[in-house]
Amino acid sequence: MQDAINQLHFHPNWFEYGLLDTNFFAQQVEKYQHKKDIFGESLEHYRYFAFKSVLSSRESLSDEQIEQYIELCQLDEDWSMAHAALIDLLLWQELTDEQYQKLTTHPAFSGKVAQKIIWQNQMRGELSSGSISNEVFTHILESGDKDFQRELVASPSISRNQLEVLAEKGINRAVRNMAKNRLGRRP
Repeated sequence: MQDAINQLHFHPNWFEYGLLDTNFFAQQVEKYQHKKDIFGESLEHYRYFAFKSVLSSRESLSDEQIEQYIELCQLDEDWSMAHAALIDLLLWQELTDEQYQKLTTHPAFSGKVAQKIIWQNQMRGELSSGSISNEVFTHILESGDKDFQRELVASPSISRNQLEVLAEKGINRAVRNMAKNRLGRRP
């Protein structure tokens, strides 16, 4: 495994944690040495593939394994790649609700992209709950997110007052016209 550390720059904790077996790393080193893949000299791609393999090879991760995954991301020398791996974890469909909630407050997910994903998931949950509170409506309106404003207009739960606000203050003409159409007014 020293080859994977030296040649592909895997942090030694990968082997301590055992999120992937030693055969995986041996295959990665073999591919790298014999140029049998598309990654070439981009070493971070080998590590990103390892992160993706952790998620794709399991139906669940324990809380401890999730912490290990996050730590490995934080220890990686390529922050851009590691950030992508963190986002993959945040979007991973196999997280329990409790695990997802823990991630939403974890410092590793405090960046702009992660927070936007968390916000979008929260808003989707609110929109699918059956009623649109004024707080959620205001939050979406003030966010300037055209896709969520379109979802608001299309929602069967939107109130007439909320539609009227969107008809006047929607982010763009398309949203405003959609709201006017729902109200029965000509755009």
